Amino acid sequence: YSSILDVTSTVSLTVTRDIIVPLNVMQYTVYNGTTGGQSIRFIAASGTGVTVANGMRAIIYCDGTNVVRATADV
Repeated sequence: YSSILDVTSTVSLTVTRDIIVPLNVMQYTVYNGTTGGQSIRFIAASGTGVTVANGMRAIIYCDGTNVVRATADV
């Protein structure tokens, strides 16, 4: 399975925010389109997560515990 997460904001973010994904094995194509120049961390309820810089895209996946990168930010 694969999902696209296109994250935007109408207010300027002042700190890195977390997006919590389910603890299911799944791949995500993500885009951090928020305002304010802040990163977004994609993490599950347990384990480690990955941070995607503002204005960047990446392919990440959850292995059932951790969220890890499949690609670098582009």
